[in-house]
Amino acid sequence: MKESLKAHGPAAAMAALIFVFSSIPTLQPPEMLGFRPGDKLLHCLEYAVFGFLLFRSARVLIKGVIPAAAAAAAAGILYGLTDEFHQLFVPGRQADPADWAADAVGAALGVLLTVWLQRRKAVGLGAGD
Repeated sequence: MKESLKAHGPAAAMAALIFVFSSIPTLQPPEMLGFRPGDKLLHCLEYAVFGFLLFRSARVLIKGVIPAAAAAAAAGILYGLTDEFHQLFVPGRQADPADWAADAVGAALGVLLTVWLQRRKAVGLGAGD
């Protein structure tokens, strides 16, 4: 149980945190340099962290880096879609396809960056570093 919680708990906690923030009717993204494109950057960063956590979780469940990475990216992208759908039912919020696109890019980048860093670390360790 403890190992399962360690492997999957962070991704589940991040999913819950995303849901909670999406449920706040008055939540507005901060202005960055006087305009709001920072909203998409925040979506991307949020889902990049989520993609990293999903990949950690998937590696425990799925054999092979590529299948685990594909599953983690797909899970992050699908969760982003459900998050936007959820916002249709929150007063003062709306579903935004551009937000979902930023979520999808972030999830995929988070997974890809994690895979790249792990492979780089493995190569470095194999070379005697």
